[in-house]
Amino acid sequence: MNTPGRGNKYFLCILIYQICLLMALAVIGEYYKPDIEVDLILWSVITQVLFFIPPILLYLGVTGQKISQAVLCEELNLMNIIFIVAISIVVQPLMMWISSITSLFIENNVGAALIEFSNYSFPVVLITIALIPAVFEEVTMRGIILSNYSQVDIKKAALINGFFFGILHLNLSQFFYAAVMGFIFTYLVRYTRSIYSSIISHFVINGSQTLLTYWAASFMEANPSIYEETAIVEYTLQEMLQVVSAATFMALLFLPLFIFLMRSFINYNKKRNIGVLLTENVMTHLDHNPRVRPLICDWSFWASIVVFVIYIGSIFLNYY
Repeated sequence: MNTPGRGNKYFLCILIYQICLLMALAVIGEYYKPDIEVDLILWSVITQVLFFIPPILLYLGVTGQKISQAVLCEELNLMNIIFIVAISIVVQPLMMWISSITSLFIENNVGAALIEFSNYSFPVVLITIALIPAVFEEVTMRGIILSNYSQVDIKKAALINGFFFGILHLNLSQFFYAAVMGFIFTYLVRYTRSIYSSIISHFVINGSQTLLTYWAASFMEANPSIYEETAIVEYTLQEMLQVVSAATFMALLFLPLFIFLMRSFINYNKKRNIGVLLTENVMTHLDHNPRVRPLICDWSFWASIVVFVIYIGSIFLNYY
């Protein structure tokens, strides 16, 4: 039976597994670094596969479930696809605002990492950075783990799933905006009863960032003097605060539109699912339905937090 406890234990196992795998890969990379130069794209694909496929297969094997049973897979209609793409676009200023604030306190290397991929063809990078993570991460987080929260109120399920998604990135610079993304993705999946919702949204967000990185790289390539100046400059606190101010303005500008689209999306799917609620004897995923109250914050939930804190603390100590 799917329960939050099972989902929490699965996440704890993934977290420990990925940390151990990262440590093993770091040791292997350091040992073979002088002799072997691994292609960046190939390395990214291999790590994604190693991080997610074995735990997914293990979960399906232990529970005896098929992927269609562990993941909500209803087809999306055109209207929902339009809603999802629009929401994914207008939410990005909010993500950038959160990122700009965390950058005041924590170095964010995501942009620099994306720049390294700009030497490859755009379709290849789009598949590597946008499509593969969208599929693997969503099947894990909004698929298997969220399915174990089917009896939990949507707000609580979204908070926990978003929190777990932030932890999954294993760094503080991505934790906060990843948590918000996970919260939103949970709503998309619950109201459409389809993992395709969050996969599309995840792909659009990652793909947009990839496209912006390519544009920035092309601009820098066309203006090498600007690149040299920005590469060597260490930004002052005042300049960073100016970035935050600009990001705040953009976030406030797009926030009403984001709220409007989310409410419209929710209301549309509530009306659309009335027939399902009346005719099918199934546990639905709408927030107005009565629910039993299973234990959410069990020992494995708290253990995941402890493991994450210890891991981040060890990185902090090693860095400083």
